[in-house]
Amino acid sequence: MKRVNVLSAQQSIATLQSQVAFLETQVQSSKLTYQNWFRSSDIFNSSYFHTQSDDIKDYVKELKTNIERLAKVKDQTHADYLSDMIAHQFGCFKNLLNSGDLNSKYAAHRGKHIKLQQRVKNIAQQATQTSQSLYEELSKLHEYERRLIDMVADKQASLISTQVPINQSFNSKYC
Repeated sequence: MKRVNVLSAQQSIATLQSQVAFLETQVQSSKLTYQNWFRSSDIFNSSYFHTQSDDIKDYVKELKTNIERLAKVKDQTHADYLSDMIAHQFGCFKNLLNSGDLNSKYAAHRGKHIKLQQRVKNIAQQATQTSQSLYEELSKLHEYERRLIDMVADKQASLISTQVPINQSFNSKYC
C-alpha cells in the first residue's frame, strides 16, 4: 500500500516538474519586462514566496526548489504545507500571465482610445472656436443694430427740429 503512495507521489512530482518547465517557457516567451511584471505586482502576490527580487526568474527558481523539496519530504504535515505553497505559487504565476494577456489587449485598445480622445478633443475645440466666432459675429451685429438705432434717432431728432420751425413760421405767416 505504501509502495502505491510512493509511486503516486513520484508521478505527481514529475507532473509538477513538467508544469513548472512549461511555466518557465511561458514566462520566457511572454513579454514580461521588468516594468510590465513589476507594475502588475498587485496581481502577483509575492507573499507566497520567500524570494524578494525584481527578477521574475528568481520566483520561478523558488518554485522549482519547493517542488524538489516536496520530492524529498517524509513528514506528511510538511508535505501538505509545501503542496499548498506550490499550489499558491502556481496560482500567482497564472494570474500574472493572464494579466499579461489582458495588458496586451488593453494596449491594443488603448491606441484606439487615445485616437478617439484626440478626435473628441478636436471636435470640442472646433465647437468652441465656432461658438466664439458666432459670438463675435453676434457682437458685431449688435453693434450695427445699436449704431442704426442711433442713426434713426438722430434722423428723427433732426426731422423734428426741422419741422418745428416750418410749422411755426407757417402758422405765424397765415394767422
